[in-house]
Amino acid sequence: MIFLIALLTFLPYVFCHPKVMEFKWKSAGEGYKYKIQISRDENFYDLFTEEITTKTNFMMDLPPGKYFFRIIPLWKNFEGEPSMKINFEIKITDSSLRENLSYIYPPEVQENIHFTNAEILKLKVVSSNNTVKGITYSLDSPKDFKFARSNLVLRTENLSEGEHKIYYRSISPSGKESKLKEYSFILDKTPPQIEFFAKTFNFGTREYIRRKSLIEINIYDDSPFDFYIWMNGKRIFTNSFIIPDDADKIRVTVFARDSFENINTLTKTFFVDRNPPSIKIKNSQIKNDFIFLQDKKLTINFSDDTKVKEYYLKINENTYPVDSFDLKGLKSGSYNLVIFASDIFENTNILFYNLIISNEKEFFEAMLNEIRK
Repeated sequence: MIFLIALLTFLPYVFCHPKVMEFKWKSAGEGYKYKIQISRDENFYDLFTEEITTKTNFMMDLPPGKYFFRIIPLWKNFEGEPSMKINFEIKITDSSLRENLSYIYPPEVQENIHFTNAEILKLKVVSSNNTVKGITYSLDSPKDFKFARSNLVLRTENLSEGEHKIYYRSISPSGKESKLKEYSFILDKTPPQIEFFAKTFNFGTREYIRRKSLIEINIYDDSPFDFYIWMNGKRIFTNSFIIPDDADKIRVTVFARDSFENINTLTKTFFVDRNPPSIKIKNSQIKNDFIFLQDKKLTINFSDDTKVKEYYLKINENTYPVDSFDLKGLKSGSYNLVIFASDIFENTNILFYNLIISNEKEFFEAMLNEIRK
C-alpha cells in the first residue's frame, strides 16, 4: 500500500562517488523498525538488506545501474497481519556523466512527496548545474497542463479521499521537455475506527454493564497509528480490561491518531447497577414482620432501574410466580410469606413476613392490637 508515503520522506542523494547513496526519512512515531531490501531483480533476490529504526540514516556502496528498493515495516497491526510494503525504483548513474549531459537533456524531477497537517504535496526540480526552467503538470488527467517553477506546491485539502495522479514534465531553459511521468498518491482523510466490545444493556439514556465484565477496545486503520486510553481520568496501557468490582460508573475515553494526523476521540460511560429491585406491598396493613389481610387479595409491585428478571411469592411451601395473588383459597390463619425479586444483573431482594388472614373482624383487631403492644 502506498499509504506509507506519508510516513516516509524518501530523499536520495548522489555524492561525488557515483556508487554511494544516502537515504533519509522521517516517521510519525518513535521506535518503529524497518527492513530495507535492494535488488537488481524486481522479484527481490536480495542484494542488500539492513534493519533500521525510525531515525536511522544509512549509506550503501552500489555500482551504477537500476535497482528496486523496498521498505518493509516490521510492526504488526491489530488484526495480527504484517503491515504493508512499499516499493521504489531507483537508478544510480555516474555523477560525472550526469554533469556533462545536463545542458542537453531536461533536468530531473525529484519526487519529494510528503503530507503535513495542511496536506501539501511537493514536486521539486533538481539539476546539477541549476539550469531549470520549471515543470508542467496536471492533476488526475494527462491534459490541461499548468506551469510551475522549480518548486511545485500542491494543496490537497480540497481533493477527495482516495487515489490521485500527478502527470508532469520538467522543462530546460531551452524549452526541452522530459518524457511525461506520472506519480500516484493516496489521500487518507479517514480517522482510525474505534470499537467497544462489551455486553451492555441500554435502559433510558444509560448504558449498563455487569460487575467484573470484560471491555475490549479495537482500533482499526489502514496506516500505522497510536492511541491512548483513559478510564475515570487515569491512563491505562491496555486495550482490554475488567470492570472493577467496586465501580458504580466507568468513563472510558479513547484517543487515536493515524500517520496522516487524522484523529478520532470516543468517550463512553458505563453504569454498574448494584441496587436490587424494589418491592412494595399494597392493600394490606404491615406491622413489624406481619402482614394483615381481610379481603384475601395481596398486591405487590416490583420495580428496578434496569429490569426485573425474576420474581415470585412463596406461601409456606407453595410458590406462585405472580405479582397479584388472590388468596381466596387460603383459610384464615397464619402463613410464612417469602417475596423474591432479582434483576438482570443478579441483584437480589428477599423479604420475609408472617401473613395473617382473617375474615373475623374481632380476631383481626385483637391480633393487630397484640402486635401494637
